[in-house]
Amino acid sequence: NGYLSQINSKAMGLLAIDLGAGRKRAEDKVDPAVGFELCVGVGEIIEKGQTLMLCHCHNEKWVADHKNELEALFTLSPNEVSRPSNLLLEKIC
Repeated sequence: NGYLSQINSKAMGLLAIDLGAGRKRAEDKVDPAVGFELCVGVGEIIEKGQTLMLCHCHNEKWVADHKNELEALFTLSPNEVSRPSNLLLEKIC
């Protein structure tokens, strides 16, 4: 148990590319059906066994093979962590 203090977004992006949600090379295909869905945010209290993220993919073996890397995306702290301020300043349509 603890507070979610950090999500490694760079590592998450690299894993998403490996999953097929992005390109390593310009000619690579992107699979729009795969990706990650965060279920928690920085500053939230995390309970043991709580789902932190959903992985949308076609290959469950990929998830099993990358279990340690996926778990390492999240850093917990025993101390309360302030939630980040709203980083979206303006929406332009």
